[in-house]
Amino acid sequence: MRKLLNNFLLIVFLFHSFCQGAIPQSQPSTGSDYNEVQSNYYVAGIPSKEFEYYTTPSQSGRQRQANWCWAACIQMVLNYHGLFVTQEQVVERIYGGLVDSPAGVQEIMNALSGWAANNRGGYSRIYAQYGLWSTTELVKLLSNKKPLIVGLTNPNEPIGHTYVITAVYYTMGALNIPNIHKVILRDPMPTKPSRQEMSWNEFISRDPKFFKIWVND
Repeated sequence: MRKLLNNFLLIVFLFHSFCQGAIPQSQPSTGSDYNEVQSNYYVAGIPSKEFEYYTTPSQSGRQRQANWCWAACIQMVLNYHGLFVTQEQVVERIYGGLVDSPAGVQEIMNALSGWAANNRGGYSRIYAQYGLWSTTELVKLLSNKKPLIVGLTNPNEPIGHTYVITAVYYTMGALNIPNIHKVILRDPMPTKPSRQEMSWNEFISRDPKFFKIWVND
């Protein structure tokens, strides 16, 4: 990532060539967003009404090729943060052309680094970390309205699928550690509903690969 940041002008040029048309409005990320649904049962994350705009087909919130789930998820998250980046531009940056290809950890990390034009007329820095330390970290990120990208395995299939995590439901356990019960995912597959609920047990059984994303001016 530092190597990419050292090549600041190159990164700015690459993303500047992407910036055509209107730039979406980002949702504010000030404060925490979590609610107690009932006694010791909480939800932390981004309300559906704040994220649904970025999931619609008109905003390219659905993957446009069979293997572009990863690119569509990157677009959803970066658009939510106020950056105008399309999945086609993400794929072209990583593969040098509009190749219908899946992506691994390194390709996704490369796509989540650099600089991009924002909806305030300037440029924002994008950086990411791979992995997750704990359920506490997950709840904290989501309560601060920072959606994550996650790759999950597909049972009996060689290629997995990528989603955006927008919320979790949880109770507080011993030592004030969250016990997560279910996750709210955004699925870019156009033949499936965008909003998906998945139990934590199923989610963990599918070997999740987490990508934490930050966007700074």
